[in-house]
Amino acid sequence: MNNVDLIYRSVAEDALTMLGAQLPESKTKAVARCVMEIHQLPSADALPVRYAEWIYDPADIGGYACSECRTRNENMPSIRVSRKVLEELAGTKYCPECGAKMIW
Repeated sequence: MNNVDLIYRSVAEDALTMLGAQLPESKTKAVARCVMEIHQLPSADALPVRYAEWIYDPADIGGYACSECRTRNENMPSIRVSRKVLEELAGTKYCPECGAKMIW
């Protein structure tokens, strides 16, 4: 999957409108057309990225849980370890329960 930039349509439209106001009248139709084209583009089905980290939870037998949803990661040790070891043992860069992207 390719990386994509998601932007607010209204911000792009406003930026072009401001640019159009600074251009000679002969160019304003082209800018207006660009604004209209942007307005008609389909929207992306995207959600904001949530960030979390694996935090040590000494309750019960110890272990690591997602700071966002508190789901335990069974791949992690029950003792406190370094961040480098956590990154190697986690098995994923995302929480399997809530989908939060893990910060290392």
